[in-house]
Amino acid sequence: MFRKFNLFVLSLCLLFCGVGFGAGGVIDGDGTEGAPYVIEDVDDFDTFADSDNASTYWSEGVYTQLACDVDLSGRIYSTAVIAADANSTSGSFDGEKFSGVFDGNGFKITGLMIDDGGLGNYLGLFGYVDGGEVHKLGVENVSITGAGWAVGGLVGWSEGGRLSGCRFYGDVSGSSSVGGLVGKAGAGGALSDCHSAGSVIGSGSSIGGLIGSCRKGDISDCSSSASVSGLDFVGGLIGNHIEKNISNCSYSGSVSGRNQVGGIVGKKGMPMPPFGSMSKCSSSGSVSGASVVGGIVGSNMGDVYDCNSISIVTGTGGYVGGLAGTSSGLVSNSFARGDVTANGDCVGGLIGAGGYGEISNCYADGNVTSVGINVGGLVGQSDYRTVVDCYSLGTVQGTNIVGGLIGIGNQQRGVDYTVSNCY
Repeated sequence: MFRKFNLFVLSLCLLFCGVGFGAGGVIDGDGTEGAPYVIEDVDDFDTFADSDNASTYWSEGVYTQLACDVDLSGRIYSTAVIAADANSTSGSFDGEKFSGVFDGNGFKITGLMIDDGGLGNYLGLFGYVDGGEVHKLGVENVSITGAGWAVGGLVGWSEGGRLSGCRFYGDVSGSSSVGGLVGKAGAGGALSDCHSAGSVIGSGSSIGGLIGSCRKGDISDCSSSASVSGLDFVGGLIGNHIEKNISNCSYSGSVSGRNQVGGIVGKKGMPMPPFGSMSKCSSSGSVSGASVVGGIVGSNMGDVYDCNSISIVTGTGGYVGGLAGTSSGLVSNSFARGDVTANGDCVGGLIGAGGYGEISNCYADGNVTSVGINVGGLVGQSDYRTVVDCYSLGTVQGTNIVGGLIGIGNQQRGVDYTVSNCY
């Protein structure tokens, strides 16, 4: 009788305390901003991450806060941990999305390992964030291996999501739209005060140390030191950024790709306005590719202010520059100090080829070397109407049409332009 009583009491304890039931417990709090759900141990985390509880913890306007570090070592996931895609064969996301507010509170999640077995998309701690927010969260000692797209260390796909104060340390690989923190960001979101380190590898396009591809979102006060490699649209910070602004961001590391490769962003802007701008960005390290390669940006559509690069820039083809491979728009108060080496045409210490605006108060003092034509200490091929208060100091070598400042300019092609106070 005594034994039966003890078993009955133990059963009650397990039922009401949630011990041993993992995702079957209840998290303290009521989900409001003033009294968020509080994750106090790994069991609470499992409860929060369980898709069966999505309506409780993942809905819009629901707040959750981390109150401890969470160690996921020893587990191997085949999908995202939170808001995972439920059907890897459909192509589009099929599952519950995260739309709430997750406050990491300065704590971190460690030991995350995801291996999709060659099948999945939307990989990350969060698979799909839809208008949700993630703040002040670290994800460390992470390994995410995917064969698909939208693969990120923190978020696979963020549609209108807002991320701030987040950190990623680990390794991420996938095909396209692969990033250290976010794989793919859609329209209307923002990323601020975030950092990534480790390695990011993509077998396709839109590969970035922080974000693989970003459709329409402001990126500010972010940095990355991750090594990054991919094919096209490869950037130390962002692979492909289509619209909005990038400001006060930095990169230090090694970036390699094929076409449209940059220290901060591989491809910036789109053919039609609005283009957005880049300001107060810097890069150091090395940037290499085939064609359209730059220390800050590979291919740029938009204005560039107060940016600088000391990266060594190398291209096996043409359109290679210390700051930008190609650039359309205003470039001002910017400089490049790394050497530029290429095997093609249109190579410059600052910009390989550019136009549709002006260059002002800029300089380049790295050496420029190419076996092609249209090679300049500042700009290889210039379609700028105005070049003012600029200079170059490095040696310049090319096969033909070589200039200390500009290789070939508008006037040589029958279009008037002005160069003043330059040397």
